Amino acid sequence: MAKRLWAEGVAEVEASALGPQALHVQGTSRLDHLPSYREGLFQVQDSGAMLVAPLCEVQPGQRVLDACAAPGGKTTHLAELMQDTGRILALDAQPGRLRLLRQNLQRLQLACVSPVAADATRPLPLHDGEGGTFDRILVDAPCSGLGVLRRHPDIKWRKTEADVQRLQAIQLALVNQLLPNLAPDGLLVYSVCSNEPEETHAVVQRVLHQHPELELHAIEPGYPQPWPVPSVTVGTLDLTPEQIGTEGVFVARFRYRH
Repeated sequence: MAKRLWAEGVAEVEASALGPQALHVQGTSRLDHLPSYREGLFQVQDSGAMLVAPLCEVQPGQRVLDACAAPGGKTTHLAELMQDTGRILALDAQPGRLRLLRQNLQRLQLACVSPVAADATRPLPLHDGEGGTFDRILVDAPCSGLGVLRRHPDIKWRKTEADVQRLQAIQLALVNQLLPNLAPDGLLVYSVCSNEPEETHAVVQRVLHQHPELELHAIEPGYPQPWPVPSVTVGTLDLTPEQIGTEGVFVARFRYRH
């Protein structure tokens, strides 16, 4: 892929420290204008965001719910990891954003994703007769976005403490609404592009307090490869931009106690 990008005029293409699936590119402002992009050979994501789908540990043929899917970077990454088999129910409350997801699915030629306009804080629109449980549930929740200040420094002037509290209520509502749809041996993965305590560890502690049947599922320090800083705790990954150069990202993984 790197050779193809160089041939198309991208000035700098580097392997990422995050693993073999990631490349860092510079030297073009419009990756979506490249022939290789239009051919569906790659998808654009923040480097930190690329960690979320692998931490879902999806397998081919599974049934997956992506609760806040659009515009589709993590959704399509999940589909690729599943080898475009099984089914991903991809929800988003904003129909306009779902159009972007459908465009990405067509460009990448992915068939296992079913986009549906729906608010995941409310009962799920299940009409396929397959039952209501999922092997994996991804809650990539609406958040303050304060983990991406390097690219959007104006966010800090537009977000208030009241915004963070309001968003925390939505984050908890999503997890509480979706937990009954988690299969007994499944994983619910919660992620935000924020490192604010109210949106990260406070959400985790409230979920565990409200649901004593849950526990955190360990994230191994060597996954997807060893971190140069101690960013991994028992079941959470908390990366800030100064650690390994990603955007700020937080991930927690829940499962039922065994």
